[in-house]
Amino acid sequence: MKQILFSLLCVLVPLFAMAQAPDYSKAKDYSHWSIVGGVGANVFDGDVTQTVDADGIPNLANTNFAFGLGIEYAFSPIWGASLEYYNLPFSGNLSDGKWSFLANSYAFKTKAHTIDLNATINFTKFIFPQLVTKWHVNGSLGFGPTFYKYGTTMREFDNTTKKIVGFLTSAQYDAVSLTKVYDRNPTAMTIPLSISTEYNFTKSFALGAKFQWRMFNKDDFEGFNFIDEVNGINPKNALEANVSRKPWRGVTNDMAEVATIYLRYKINAVNKDHLRNISLKDYTANDDLIKLQGEVDGLKGKLNDVDGKVNNLVPRVEKLEKTLSNDGPDSDGDGVPDHRDLEPNTPPNTPVDFWGRTIKLLQAPQAGVDVDDMPAVFFDFDRTELDATALEAIKKVSAKMKADPSLMVEVRGFCDYMGNVPYNEALSQRRADKVKNQMIKEWGIDGNRIIANGKGRIIEPQTKFRPNRRCDFFFSK
Repeated sequence: MKQILFSLLCVLVPLFAMAQAPDYSKAKDYSHWSIVGGVGANVFDGDVTQTVDADGIPNLANTNFAFGLGIEYAFSPIWGASLEYYNLPFSGNLSDGKWSFLANSYAFKTKAHTIDLNATINFTKFIFPQLVTKWHVNGSLGFGPTFYKYGTTMREFDNTTKKIVGFLTSAQYDAVSLTKVYDRNPTAMTIPLSISTEYNFTKSFALGAKFQWRMFNKDDFEGFNFIDEVNGINPKNALEANVSRKPWRGVTNDMAEVATIYLRYKINAVNKDHLRNISLKDYTANDDLIKLQGEVDGLKGKLNDVDGKVNNLVPRVEKLEKTLSNDGPDSDGDGVPDHRDLEPNTPPNTPVDFWGRTIKLLQAPQAGVDVDDMPAVFFDFDRTELDATALEAIKKVSAKMKADPSLMVEVRGFCDYMGNVPYNEALSQRRADKVKNQMIKEWGIDGNRIIANGKGRIIEPQTKFRPNRRCDFFFSK
């Protein structure tokens, strides 16, 4: 029993390891299945072959015709699993040294049928993974049931004439009340161990030779259970004396050796690579392909997510671009294009916000109003320098900002109508930045409280008018 359990472990562990191995075939679609058929011979190896009569003549086990069929699944170029059936007839003769004239007095014939599950290995690819060859050496280890039936015959001896007069059949044994053990259909467990070599002469076919060593967990394939029934009985005649004196019961279980020549057909090997045809080098190269494919699949998923988000963002971005754009008609000339202007009919030079809405100011510069009351910064034509008057206005605004820390101020720069639009927009922005930097550098006002915006030209009145070349201060909280 321990031998059987150990052998089962030897088969199941490799099968479990193969099942847990990475499925490289995902990277490439391989063929896996093959079928095998073979014919050959077997020799029984049991108690009958281990007994020598008194005259030194060995007992005989005959060589018998055997055949087998199998199907195999390859997990990789190295590992696989197979299910096999073998027809194994056994036969042999046994003589008795003490009754040498009864040579070959006992004969048996057994019909055995085995079904095995095997773990297979390609030793060539396992030992030489870089080798590319059509010759392969394979091995397998398995287990399975054996169904068998044996028959026995004994030659009858006439003690008076000292001659063999015939055979006792099973019916004659019944007549003398001997148990017909040989008529039963016993079963046994078999452990097959094999080694084979094969030549792959095409993509689909391989020719090979295989040798098996089989161990059975029974010791009665010669039918010796029948002999045991009468062992020890006081002999009534020469026949029973001959039977009772045979120490045929062995100390080890029966075994057999099987040699076959087989043909393997690799299913669908023409249409796609079969794992039995490729080298391990080519096979394991797919490992990198699998990793790369996994990374690509991961990137595809991320790209699909990004794609969805981008598709959702595109209309929003387009709407935002249109909103931020200053291109397009401006009917009321307030510097806000009509597509964004919420008050499209504001009077000329009315201070408006980003949306074209009129700004209600705490202070608003008006033409003709004293700069001491509504400070503004004025500039010479096409200039950004700050003169004494401008510095004084900045001082007053800064003092107001320091007196009320909650105040925010927008510095808006303007130009008169002379020059083109892009130039004046840049010039007005430089003027607003100049004032903002002066407030920060000279008076320590926090830059986060100051917004500098260049508003470009003031269209009306169309003159080189100094009041139009200015920066206004718009306060808010």
